[in-house]
Amino acid sequence: MMEAIQCTAFYQFFSGEIVRVEDLPVKAYEVLGGWTWRNEAGGVEGLVRTNEFLRMEMVFLGTPDQVIEIRNKVTDLTLEVLEKDLDMEWRIVAGAPFYLSPQEASKRMIDISHINKIPTLDVEVYLPYRGPRERAEWLEITAASVHRDFYVKNFRIKEAKDREIWTGCVGHGLSRWAAGFLARHGLDFDEWPSSIKSIMKKLPQPPKTIT
Repeated sequence: MMEAIQCTAFYQFFSGEIVRVEDLPVKAYEVLGGWTWRNEAGGVEGLVRTNEFLRMEMVFLGTPDQVIEIRNKVTDLTLEVLEKDLDMEWRIVAGAPFYLSPQEASKRMIDISHINKIPTLDVEVYLPYRGPRERAEWLEITAASVHRDFYVKNFRIKEAKDREIWTGCVGHGLSRWAAGFLARHGLDFDEWPSSIKSIMKKLPQPPKTIT
């Protein structure tokens, strides 16, 4: 099976198990561990939209308050990196749970009265080559979700005293981050933000051939 998400193994680990609130939250992350796939059909576009891609996935299990707090904190840190380190223009868009089909999501009303009630926070960046920002299609590079008890119920994860537990995850599309960065700063290393140049020092040289 071609996995569309990376966090399935986390839920499988806890499937049918009993946990205690006192031992929560449990937090895990995975990066470059394998490909994930999406059927983009005719929508494939360079690094921006591909059928197979690598992501950094962060997934967590905890009480409702813990899950919301972690999701929001990771989102804040993501925006901090975008703004302070990468000098990229971003925006936050409220989204429906990613596990819903497009048809189901279109019928779902989202409560945006408070950030804690929004199921998914999509982080998007502006791509200058797509035209004026007011009309351009921005690129989603990160999705930060609170699943409530969706996976808890589907994987039969129990709490010892039947207290409420939720899951959440944050997924960063690494190729999309790269595409957004290059669209903003170009291919000239000297023009990149100093925070990146200080880490990389210089770009690796391509292999040499004699043909």
